[in-house]
Amino acid sequence: MKSKFILHGGFAQGEKQRDDLFFQEMLKDTPDSVKILLVYFAEPEEKVQLRTEQDQEELNTNRGLKQLTFKVATETSFREDCSWAEVIYLHGGKTIKLMESLNNYQNIAQMFLGKIVAADSAGAHVLGRFFYSKNSKTIGKGLGILPLKIMAHYEGDMPNPLIDVEPGLETLLLHEYEIRVITS
Repeated sequence: MKSKFILHGGFAQGEKQRDDLFFQEMLKDTPDSVKILLVYFAEPEEKVQLRTEQDQEELNTNRGLKQLTFKVATETSFREDCSWAEVIYLHGGKTIKLMESLNNYQNIAQMFLGKIVAADSAGAHVLGRFFYSKNSKTIGKGLGILPLKIMAHYEGDMPNPLIDVEPGLETLLLHEYEIRVITS
């Protein structure tokens, strides 16, 4: 049973978070009725309601004829929430905050097995073995679900801060609004 990972380079600071291609890709290989888990562990609690409204609006705008059912993940029911969902959306925010939350779950790769896992910015970071966070200017260890070093919000003139980290491992430099789809 293959999983589909949709990695997004993140959204420009201060801009409305809109990227139809990203949301269309999330729904592309789904049944007519889709259960979507919205994961905001990387966001401060006071932004969760706003992010929920924004993401539901974006997904509904791009759903075509599909019926969408949403659930906002909680840390206490995350394992069950993932089991329920066909699409898991790891929303961006603070990478370290997201890693701290997701590190509480053993065998997290199994929780994502056979799912569509969409991830932007911090969400993309945590899926790789290593990541570089531009906000905190730190290199961190991800969940290792994908055999990659990942840097979101990449700008073409930037040096690659991950170049010396596990040199044989592929580095994925994601520009803002750039999408990479990986099946495994």
